[in-house]
Amino acid sequence: MADVPQHRSQVILRMPVDYVDVRLVLHDGESVDAICFVPPGETITQFLTAPEPFMPVMCSARIMLIARGAVACATVKSPRPDADALPVQPQKAAVKLRSGLRLDGELRLPAVDGRLRTADYANADELHLVLYAGDQTHHIAKAHVATIEELDA
Repeated sequence: MADVPQHRSQVILRMPVDYVDVRLVLHDGESVDAICFVPPGETITQFLTAPEPFMPVMCSARIMLIARGAVACATVKSPRPDADALPVQPQKAAVKLRSGLRLDGELRLPAVDGRLRTADYANADELHLVLYAGDQTHHIAKAHVATIEELDA
């Protein structure tokens, strides 16, 4: 008879994944430090917007399922984006979540003729805004944004 794991969710640790340290801010403002199990070649934004309603994460050495729809912001440490990549227009901004949390940083608006406004970026089809703050990148679910304020440089 085959050995049956005591915790069924432990099986996911056998799949090839990248372990991504992340701070999740939930819809009510609660903050959770976690490790996300991101499939190789997938970005954190793709992981957050996957069609499955729940995502497995590790919190305090335990596996937990978190509703993707409850995640207002996922913050990861990452180097500043490459300045030689696609042309962008930086815009300092403060993003206030529905929970009241305010995040300050820089939006990098795609430099597309006629669509350089923050409103164009916010109203694009993507489900998340990306806000850069030092060595942190905030992936903010648009559904949880209350306001976006443009700041002076």
